[in-house]
Amino acid sequence: MKKILNVFLFISILSVSLGVFAAAETKDENLLINDDRIFALGNKYTSLISLMYEEETARIGLNGYHYNISKRNVQSEIAKTKALTSLLETLDDIRPDSLSAYAQADYYTLRELVGMKYFNTKIRNQFELDPLWYLEPIDTIYELLIKNFLPEQERLSYALRRLEAMPEILQEAQENLTTPPDLTLQLAIEKIDLQLSNMQGFTALVTRISNDKNTKAQINQLVKQMQNALNKYKTFLQNKLKEEKDTDFRVGDENYEYLFQEVYMLPSRYSKLEGTLESNFKQAKKDLIKWITPKVLAVLTDEEKEERSSKGKVSVYTKDYYLLSKKYTNAPEYNNVLKT
Repeated sequence: MKKILNVFLFISILSVSLGVFAAAETKDENLLINDDRIFALGNKYTSLISLMYEEETARIGLNGYHYNISKRNVQSEIAKTKALTSLLETLDDIRPDSLSAYAQADYYTLRELVGMKYFNTKIRNQFELDPLWYLEPIDTIYELLIKNFLPEQERLSYALRRLEAMPEILQEAQENLTTPPDLTLQLAIEKIDLQLSNMQGFTALVTRISNDKNTKAQINQLVKQMQNALNKYKTFLQNKLKEEKDTDFRVGDENYEYLFQEVYMLPSRYSKLEGTLESNFKQAKKDLIKWITPKVLAVLTDEEKEERSSKGKVSVYTKDYYLLSKKYTNAPEYNNVLKT
């Protein structure tokens, strides 16, 4: 009887062990399947970069189509968004806890990379709102020329091809950009100034690579063309910047007149309204200066009074109110300026 019980106990333990082993084997199989999906998605992402982010691909040195010129058109942006959305949706279908430890690291890294690309393309909308984005190929030209591991002729060919394409890319920028933020406009203008001041750097780099007279003549011609294109682009951005600063809430004369006459019951002619606002604002500034003058003079040092003196009079400005704002927060004249 004891022997029979021992046999049954051994069989039970063996059954449980086999069950645990089978479950572990199934889990390992699931891990392998999902790990393989992550590796496949990683390869898909690399292919996406090669096909649709040519500048980035060229700069990091990936193989494939990485020496094509970056496309800046509606079709390419739609294709990018669709491909990135598909990748994100596929990643959402994979649970991180179903992956091995090293595949989880790949998963989170891949998700960040895809998410960043999606953010720039869809949310930041570089196509319409980022003037710096259209200057990317210029940086690529420099980086291609200094890649010593590439054959000389390839470096020249890839760089000159981009240099030749830049005028067209910058023209596309002027057609595509709608209302970029002030900051990006200012940064792009500064970058253009920097590029214009260093334009001979292209010629110097090419000369280091090749002494061919035809190549030098070609680079000189292309540099002149790009200088002209950059100057036109700079003028375009400056006008955009001025447009941004001058932008008000008008939506066309008829709508503007309706808004003020019918909705706010203000003068129908907006020129009269603007004149009234300007007059009120000037008067409010005068009132504020009059109110703060004795208080400002009381806190200025002799040196400061000397610096501000002109024809025996010490100048006081509306901005001086900020020197006193903590002490005189209830100044009615300042509130009038804000309201105006």
